[in-house]
Amino acid sequence: MQSVTIAADTPTHHSFARLPAAIDQSGLSRSTIYDLVQRGLFPPPIKAGPKLALWVRSEISAWCAAQIAGKSEGEIKALIVCLVEARKNAA
Repeated sequence: MQSVTIAADTPTHHSFARLPAAIDQSGLSRSTIYDLVQRGLFPPPIKAGPKLALWVRSEISAWCAAQIAGKSEGEIKALIVCLVEARKNAA
């Protein structure tokens, strides 16, 4: 398994994005976001209620940086796993 480092300058405060803002930030369509989430290639939303899904903006930024850096699918999957695991320590 490949090692993934989350940037030290990742903000300690978190802001959230609803789907339209996640679409704007990532440049992806709704269907592409959900497809990538299902495949482990995009940060999954946080379920904030029965009908409310929120994305962590810093996670979308990390995904964008990985895309810009030309990371492989395997590296992006590892990044997503690390980002989701980091949520447990965010409090």
